[in-house]
Formats: sequence, C-alpha cells, structure tokens
Amino acid sequence: MHVFLYQIVGTWGQLLFPKPWKEFRSWYDEHKAKGIKPYLDGMVTNGWYKKTGERIWTPCFIKFILFCGYFNIYTNFPNERVLSVSYRIAGVNYGKTAGPDAQLLDENSLYYNFLKMQPLSNLKSYDFCFREVFPGKVVWNADELSSIFPSLQKQETILLVSLFGLSEAVIRNLLCHLRG
Repeated sequence: MHVFLYQIVGTWGQLLFPKPWKEFRSWYDEHKAKGIKPYLDGMVTNGWYKKTGERIWTPCFIKFILFCGYFNIYTNFPNERVLSVSYRIAGVNYGKTAGPDAQLLDENSLYYNFLKMQPLSNLKSYDFCFREVFPGKVVWNADELSSIFPSLQKQETILLVSLFGLSEAVIRNLLCHLRG
C-alpha cells in the first residue's frame, strides 16, 4: 500500500483546496457560534484544545473531516520516505531544534510503481483510529458500525440503529458521530 486515504489531517504541510477550505470555515464558524467544542472520544487533540483553545485549529479540522466523511491522501513509500518534511525548528512547537522527522523522497529513491496511481475508488480508506472503512458495507454489530460512518455521511444515507444493550460510552460516541 503506497497511497491510501486517511481521516486524520496533518496540518503541517497540508494542501487545502479553496472549496473544502471555505466549507471548513463555514462549518467552523457555525459550530463556534453555537459553542460546540471539537471533542472526539479518545482523541489526544481534546487535551490540546483544552490547553490552547482557539489558538489551534487541528482538532476542529479533524472533527470537520469526520463530520463530512472526507479523507486525506497519504503516502507510504519504502524506507519511510515522504513528500514533505517537518524540520521541527525551535519556536512555538519545539523548545529546541529537533531536525527533520523523516527523509524526503528524491530522484534516487523513486521506483517504477510511484507513477502508477490508482483511482481513488481503489484506494483503501481508514478512519481516524486507523480502522479500515468499507463504503457500502452492512454491519451486524456495534464493533463494525464505525467502519461505515464516513461513507454514510457522504451519501446522506438514512441510518437506523438499535442502541439496546450498548454501554453509555458507546452511545455517546455514536451520537458524537451522528451529530457532527
């Protein structure tokens, strides 16, 4: 797997096109006006947001991505090569310079499959917990339910769910996904 779809967004070096960025800003402004916080059960970004509040937008963008059922294109090249690098220079995020977090893909590390891109519909998709998502899949229990949320949200599909016998934590997480 060299290219895949993933819901977590890397806000450093992220390429955002005008249409989704405007959609995010509209969504963000609406949620901020209603006082809705970007919390998602089990996410480390909850702590970041509680600590820094509106100074960072990563938790909001992650919740937006999940709400809309969007994915980001990620790469997984051999030898942990990447298309962009964070040099982790001393400043707001680092007390001292830590150096690059990966090695850039260069002409010496290119291989023949790099240019053979698959259609988006053929790429594997993963949710923010890195569980594979299967668009159009029918699920039979609560453990499988999260794998279909993104595709349901994109298709504006009506979803009937029985909550009978589920724990309060699971129900709250489910409502978070459904509410956006």
